[in-house]
Parts: sequence; structure tokens; C-alpha cells
Amino acid sequence: MILDYPRTSTMYAVTGTRTFRLGSKMILGSVGENIQNKDKDIRFIYMSDGYDLADIDLVKRLEHYLKTSDITLFSEEELQRIKILIQVDQSGAEALIVSYLCNAGKFRDLFLHGVKPHVFVALHVFAEEWQRRLPDLNISAFVKAQPKDLTSLPDWKRLDKLIKSSDEWIASERFYYIAKMICHAANYGMRGPTFALNVLQKSEGSIRLSERQSTIYLEGYHSLFPEIRQMHNTIQNELTKNNRFLRNLFGEPREFNGFWGDSLFKEAYAFIPQSTVGEITNRAKRFIYEHIQAGDIEGLDQLANGHDSILAQCRIGDEFFCAGILKHYFYADLVSPRGEKFNMKSEAQRGFNWSPSKVKKDGSIYNPMGLQEIKI
Repeated sequence: MILDYPRTSTMYAVTGTRTFRLGSKMILGSVGENIQNKDKDIRFIYMSDGYDLADIDLVKRLEHYLKTSDITLFSEEELQRIKILIQVDQSGAEALIVSYLCNAGKFRDLFLHGVKPHVFVALHVFAEEWQRRLPDLNISAFVKAQPKDLTSLPDWKRLDKLIKSSDEWIASERFYYIAKMICHAANYGMRGPTFALNVLQKSEGSIRLSERQSTIYLEGYHSLFPEIRQMHNTIQNELTKNNRFLRNLFGEPREFNGFWGDSLFKEAYAFIPQSTVGEITNRAKRFIYEHIQAGDIEGLDQLANGHDSILAQCRIGDEFFCAGILKHYFYADLVSPRGEKFNMKSEAQRGFNWSPSKVKKDGSIYNPMGLQEIKI
């Protein structure tokens, strides 16, 4: 079969993980690639179907479309030919699940009041950095504020934007990224030495933390959220009481064999959040596939399973409808072990290549054809 446009290929290993997440890899070890762990800065090479970058006029119209959603920019033939990428991600994903595995506390309050955990942790861990960069603000007032009060403080949006922007700074100053790593590591029981090595590996050697600094970061996190370690104790008790079995929030079981100790416990802490998030994505992909097969949705192609996200493409003008369907199936009804009901929310993006579009400090746009947030 000869395709109109070049493709990359992948294969999902159903048995590749123990958390129902589908691992991506080369087909038979020789064709295609793992497309789940691509760096965002190189994803621009993955484009939607139907256009050629050499067609300058068309490219300009596509860029303008992302700003205006003006469908009249294109002929009927172009509307049938050109596709646009849509990506829907679970909001909070594993961290949201963790907040409901814990007793109600500050960690859950972050989600209830619209504060990203990575931002909150970066605010506290690197408070001196924000004070140095924003000398006109009293950063200690933000540090002392409870999650429910934080977003109403004057200049919160300014501080929030600065913290998030640090993810694009030089390696030693990627404070938002480091905070993200702290959250993930502490939630799943990681210790200082392992955390230092994990950050080094994940950042491809660009971020180096000492074991002492790593331990300080993790202990600071647990001081902010003591409910996390309480949750760890609860998980250990469940393993003891239920003969080493745990169930995720869909009721799917897993038995934990092996040596009773930290390594087994870390896997147990991660199982319920990771498997629940993975299953939400898998179920959504199945429901969408059934709609496509039944002819309910035309022109939609599912492209990639990103553990907590789905990448797809559809015809220009259909992206709000198609993204809305994906969001509908991500809106899973979940119940915590204590009977508390909650839902997984999601965020949607569109663009003509898979890398994010960003606004630079001077107001210009990096990768104007890239993924941009849309409201559904």
C-alpha cells in the first residue's frame, strides 16, 4: 500500500507494563519507533496530513486559521484534504488520583481551587528565586497563603506565569521541571539518592542534584503534604490485609509478589494512580474506535496513546466537535476508597504539528503551526 503522506509507525505492547499502560515500541524490532517519549521540542517533525510546508501561501493561511478559526480561508478541496491535529490530556492525571487516595488535605485543595501542584511546590521550594526576580512582590505572602486563597491574591497570575516559564530556562534554573519531578518522586515513595539519579536520567544529564539536596527537596514536600505518607501507610496496610492484592479505581486487581520492602511498596503506591489513568485512556480510545467503526464520526484518525493523552487528527473545522467527544470519554466518574465521588477533567489542543506553540518574551510566536490550547 502506498500512502499519500509519509508516516511513522509504532506497536503497542499490551503486556509491556503491569499498570495497564500500553508501551510503544518498534514493530518487530525493525520498523517504526517508540512515539510516546518524544521530546516536545522535536515533535514539530510530526505533522498532520494534507499540506506541504513548501506551499507558503497555504502555510500562512493555516497559521491564520489557528488564530481566527476562519474556515472560509480554504477551498472545498482543501477542507477535504487537510487535517488538523488534536490532543486531549487528562488534567492532573495521576496526581489527581493521588489526592483522592489521601485523606482530604492541602494536596487535594490544590485541585479543588485550581492551583497546579508543580507551581505550588516550586513556589515553596524556590521562594528566594521568585523574590529575586520579582522584588516588588512580597513572596512570603504567597508562601503563607492556603490554596483556596492563593489565586485571589494580587499578582498571582504574574507569579504563576513566571514559575511556569522557568521550564524553558537553562537547565540549572528549570525550577518548574524540578518541582514536577519532586511531586512525582515523593508521591511514590522515592528517596533522595534515587531521586537525584532519576532527575539526572530524565533530564539527559542536564540537571544534577546532590543526594543531600534531593533529600531536602523530598522532605520539604512531605512537610507541605503529610497526607502523602499517611496514604503510603494505608497502601501497606491494604497489602497486608488483602494478601498483597490492590485494585485500581475501576476495580481491576493486581497481586504484588516479591521481597517485602521499599521496592515492592513503591510499585504499590504507583499502581492505583498509574493504572487508573492508563485505563481511562484505553477505554476512551476503544469508545472512539467504536464510534468510527459505526460511522458516527467521519475523518477522525487516532494516532497515539500517550498514557494520559490521546493524539488524533481530523478535518479542519471538525476539531472542536472531535475534541469534545474525546473530552467526554476522559470525563470518567471515579470514587475514592472512602466513597468520595470525583471526575477526571481534560484539556484540549489543536495544531498542524505535534510540538507546542509558544509565545516568546518579545511577543513573537515560536512554532506558530504547533499545538495551541482550545476551549471546549
